[in-house]
Amino acid sequence: MSDDELPGPISEGAHRRAFDWGSIHEGLGIAARLFFVVWTCAVVVASLFGAPRVLYSYHVSHFAVLYVLTLAALGAFPNWAVLNAFWRLVGLVTVLGVARVLVRHHVETSFLDWIADVSGILGGLAPVAVHRLREAQTSARHVPIP
Repeated sequence: MSDDELPGPISEGAHRRAFDWGSIHEGLGIAARLFFVVWTCAVVVASLFGAPRVLYSYHVSHFAVLYVLTLAALGAFPNWAVLNAFWRLVGLVTVLGVARVLVRHHVETSFLDWIADVSGILGGLAPVAVHRLREAQTSARHVPIP
């Protein structure tokens, strides 16, 4: 038995590695998931405890943060369907909006923040949706007709 095989009945007859980094794509996938988790934690903390003012417009900041979060989510989970990603992220910003109302009592601006958040999600999903539609159209053209 080599160093790469797992001991015990799992590895009998099968050659499995105990730990394999795999290709560069798997390494990029790990980095994308790590970035997604860190960015999501930053969004949650900023939402509950207040964010620094980075851009001139408060709502543009919301748009930009959710735009980057959407791209990070699609980079981390490339197999997600566009609508699946949309509903998951809208659920996240809805929960954060309710928590923001309960913790910080910002009722009057929460709806406008939510609109800016959903706009950022849609802005991040738009190029991915267009790309996937173009891929589907291109692959449909090359299918031979029986």
